[in-house]
Amino acid sequence: MQDDVTFSGHFWLRFADNDELRLEVLDKMTRQERGLRSRMWSPPTDVWESEDAYNVRVEVAGMRGSEITLTLHRDSLLIRGVRPEAASSGAFQQMEIAYGEFTAEVHLNAPVDPDQLHASYTDGFLTVKLPKAKPRGIPVQGADT
Repeated sequence: MQDDVTFSGHFWLRFADNDELRLEVLDKMTRQERGLRSRMWSPPTDVWESEDAYNVRVEVAGMRGSEITLTLHRDSLLIRGVRPEAASSGAFQQMEIAYGEFTAEVHLNAPVDPDQLHASYTDGFLTVKLPKAKPRGIPVQGADT
């Protein structure tokens, strides 16, 4: 018996409308079936929302913070980097640790303050805090009547 899999509507719309994402997922599935390692991988990522910020934690051990790039564009945070393959002597008996180029994308439900972002890399975890933008009043110019 096959288990039912439920996708959120948001994910499914992104998947259905994004040829690049669809091809990447199909490529990854095909490579896994053939026992090959994927060129691009996605690290384990946790995202949680507090009252005043979005918080992101990404597991990318074996790197330096300077090897990771963060890009904030509209309602998305894109995290990219390249983890070098560890040198080894001998034949692998098991190989599960991903290497090479990786990417993780986090979609945000509310605007963030780009001037208050904070990112740090400690003990193999990248942590990013994205404070939510505070509403601000906009003065109206014109003649008082």
